[in-house]
Amino acid sequence: MRVKILVDGIHRDDRAQELVAWLRREDRLRGRVQLSPATIGPGQMGAVTDTIAIALGTGGAGTVLARALIAWISHRTTDVKLTLTRPEGTELSIDAHRVDDPQALLASIADFLDAPPAEQDSDETA
Repeated sequence: MRVKILVDGIHRDDRAQELVAWLRREDRLRGRVQLSPATIGPGQMGAVTDTIAIALGTGGAGTVLARALIAWISHRTTDVKLTLTRPEGTELSIDAHRVDDPQALLASIADFLDAPPAEQDSDETA
């Protein structure tokens, strides 16, 4: 499964690069983390945030990612917002403004990453 992470907040590009460096230090994530530069599409006037892409395999990589994210968030001195997106488009937004319960946040992220893919609506009209 490939998870994408968008970083938002003050100095979001710097924060995205910091998060990539942090995640790459995790042995189980090494070689699985990429920073994909944002592209500006036709008609767009401003820059779009870079996307962090992480290839998660089996064997607990989701839990490793969840723990690494919590550790990174805990070390932040500025507010940051992360949006995790699963391949089918399901999103989890994390507003890391003074996280009061890191264990609950860890459980939320781990559940999100370990959940089966969301069923897509099928239009079976004939």
